[in-house]
Amino acid sequence: MIQPPSPVIEASEPRFVDPGGVKLLIAVLTCDKYEHRAAGIRKSWLKLAPSNYRVLFVHGRPGQPEGIEGDRLYLDCPESYEMLPRKIRALLNYSLRHFDFDYLFKTDDDTYLDLERFIAFDKKEADYIGEFSKPPILDIDIDICRTWHVGKCADKAYEVPYARPYVCEWATGGGYFLSHRAVEIAAAKIEDTFAGNLFEDVMIGEALTLDPEVEVLRTRYGAMGVINPLLPKDMWYVQRLLLEKRALAEEVFALRRQSRELSMIGGPQQDGAHEG
Repeated sequence: MIQPPSPVIEASEPRFVDPGGVKLLIAVLTCDKYEHRAAGIRKSWLKLAPSNYRVLFVHGRPGQPEGIEGDRLYLDCPESYEMLPRKIRALLNYSLRHFDFDYLFKTDDDTYLDLERFIAFDKKEADYIGEFSKPPILDIDIDICRTWHVGKCADKAYEVPYARPYVCEWATGGGYFLSHRAVEIAAAKIEDTFAGNLFEDVMIGEALTLDPEVEVLRTRYGAMGVINPLLPKDMWYVQRLLLEKRALAEEVFALRRQSRELSMIGGPQQDGAHEG
């Protein structure tokens, strides 16, 4: 049976509704250099996000008080690629101290969320959810993983082959869910590992994937409604296409519902005429 699309509040600015009422904190990692990326999100999927979702753009501001300014969360950590594990550590700790949430969804400023899929995605009460990568085996994959950071680091001293071993699968950083419990577990574990890690998503994988107390759900970006990467200029275009597709689906569903209702009305009339 065809199901209707997820409901939208018809108001001055329509928003999607999460019928499950999940308290979701969406943390978009970004920096001042990529403000245009954050602007692309603000002009597209953020405008339609459910009102019970808290969306914050996470910046680093070392040596300064941590806190929220508008839709920006400033953390006491350096602002560079090689310091992302420190930013994630600060994010998890700040979230546990200051936010009431069921899940934290960590994502990046080049990620578009197809909210209809994102909201409908069944997390199955898992703790750690995402599209997983496996430790590299082939030489070419090992080379890519060892040099993924080259050309991205502010401190070029970090741009040497990454020597830390890959010990398990990890949910890739374009977007992954952490339950409140997973955030607590990861925050405790990475206190001893964040300084030696270069990749934040691998660091979280090390903390959670092999923990028998953590329920892991492996899926695909498409199932979660995650489109990554996507340029800011394309986000509005993709959203328009998705909303047009949604409107067409709603129209088809309405026509089928109307047809069913008419057939139900017409049925008894025909029976009555036969009896007469």
